[in-house]
Amino acid sequence: MTPAILALAALSSPARAAEPAPAGPEAIALRAVSDALGIAPAGTRVVSTEARDFPDGSLGCPQPGMAYAQVITPGYRVLVEADGRRFDVRVTGNHGRICYLRKPAAERRPTGQTAPLEPRDSPR
Repeated sequence: MTPAILALAALSSPARAAEPAPAGPEAIALRAVSDALGIAPAGTRVVSTEARDFPDGSLGCPQPGMAYAQVITPGYRVLVEADGRRFDVRVTGNHGRICYLRKPAAERRPTGQTAPLEPRDSPR
C-alpha cells in the first residue's frame, strides 16, 4: 500500500474515529448553571433528573417574543442546587438552559421596584 492509503486507513479505523461520549443531562445541566453563575461546577449538585416529552421546542419554558417548533421534544428536566438556590434546567441533546418563571403582568411589582427571576419548579 502507498503511504497515502495507509494514512487514510489509519484515520478511518474504529480506534481513531472514536469520539468521547456526549455528556449526560446532569453534566449538561451542571455546566449550564455553573456558567450562568460564574462558579466552578464543583459548587453545584443535581437534586433530581426527570425524562420528559416537552410540548414544543421551548422545552416547556417559552420566552417572550420567541417562536418555537410545534413538535413534541424529548429531553430532561434537571433540578440543580447552587449558590443557595435551586435551578430548573431543561436539557435536550447536548444543550441545556435554565428555565425562569416569568410572573404575569398583574403580579409584577410597581415600576421602579425589581425582583430577580425565580427558578421555575413546575412545567407549563
